[in-house]
Amino acid sequence: MNTAPIAARAVRRAAAPIIDSVSRFRWLTRTGSLTAVTGQEGAFARTTTGTATDSAGVTYTAAHSMPRWEARTFNGTPSLGLYMAHSSEDLTWPVDWTPDTATLVVEFIEAGTRTTTDAGLVGISNDSAAAPNFGILSNGTNYYGTFFNGLSGRTVTLSTGPALGAACRIALQMEDDGTDVRIRLIYDPLSGATTTTAWSGLRTRMSALANGSRLRLNRANSGGQQGTVWVRQVAWVPGLLTPAEAVARL
Repeated sequence: MNTAPIAARAVRRAAAPIIDSVSRFRWLTRTGSLTAVTGQEGAFARTTTGTATDSAGVTYTAAHSMPRWEARTFNGTPSLGLYMAHSSEDLTWPVDWTPDTATLVVEFIEAGTRTTTDAGLVGISNDSAAAPNFGILSNGTNYYGTFFNGLSGRTVTLSTGPALGAACRIALQMEDDGTDVRIRLIYDPLSGATTTTAWSGLRTRMSALANGSRLRLNRANSGGQQGTVWVRQVAWVPGLLTPAEAVARL
């Protein structure tokens, strides 16, 4: 017996379809929101006013405790970013994932953090310096990556980095084999070859981050040195990815 084909039934949705991010955390400044696309709500603080530049090239004043959104050209493309250049400027998001093999990537324009000793570009920690943490900081000349499991740690340091005003990406890769962790840094200048550190030695993995841990922009921990930076994107993505691969994913 022949059976006539039956057309698929129309699907009626009450709202537009939603695309789920593959990242554990991803914040994109182009959204104009402090809430990450992965849902974590950002908490911003600054104890004074601050100036920035709008898309017309005009300097404006951001009010007390308001983020300094700033228009700049990033790799040839007009972009919206967040400018952070004050010792009281802080932006954090709650961390709600378990550490594993993953890549922490920052897409930014260098504005002075690289040459500020102990300044943090990004970090994940709670308010205790003795708690497990990791992040990307400056030694006053170049950026370095750090991992601390609560007892001991490892660091890796880049041999080069972005010049003042240069757009770039830096990724901290953390490889976790279930027992031990090792880290390395990758610097992507967007034009030209990337620079990659050697892998660090092994350290015992952290089974979990300490309670109250946060991802912190413009510092590595709650009492750390702050720098000067224009940020376009920050993400924590499962797997060992290059900076370009990490920012290409949602």
